[in-house]
Amino acid sequence: MSRRQLYAQLDKSALRALPAQRYELAAWRHCRVNIDYHVELDRHYYSVPYELLGEDVKARFTASKVAIYKRGRRITTPHRRYDRRPSIKTEQMPRAHRLHAEWTPSRPIDWAGKTGADTGRLVAASRHSRPDPEQGGRSCGKFFQGLRSIAALPWRFLQLLEPAVPAHRFHRPGNEAIVQGRN
Repeated sequence: MSRRQLYAQLDKSALRALPAQRYELAAWRHCRVNIDYHVELDRHYYSVPYELLGEDVKARFTASKVAIYKRGRRITTPHRRYDRRPSIKTEQMPRAHRLHAEWTPSRPIDWAGKTGADTGRLVAASRHSRPDPEQGGRSCGKFFQGLRSIAALPWRFLQLLEPAVPAHRFHRPGNEAIVQGRN
């Protein structure tokens, strides 16, 4: 009996069709969820739910997908990226971080402008006085904390207080034009 006859008699009936998708080689790696609720995989950061902060997880990765597992249960499956920019899913962030991520650079300026024109110019000057406007955000944050503490004051008092804010804040050379509205 020839090989072809044996194949037709024994093997051919047991064969199945090939899978629709090709097999992708996968690798596994143990990771720890960092304080920013991301895991690092080949110099790229993938977000996981913030509740897993500090936990050990396993990452299964192929050329196109990453799957993060905790105790055998799949947590998230982002697409694999190679650009070194973090893969962030906002639904995995804590509520406070989601709210912060929605802030645009102009939002604090607009919000301060509702308090008064001078206050808006104060915040704009603080943000634009640094090489990176985000660096001015820290001083703006301190300023907003102060505004929140006086927000319960009567409106008339706030109207009297608002013109005094720049005089207190801007005793530095170069800021006079901003205070006077001559941007």
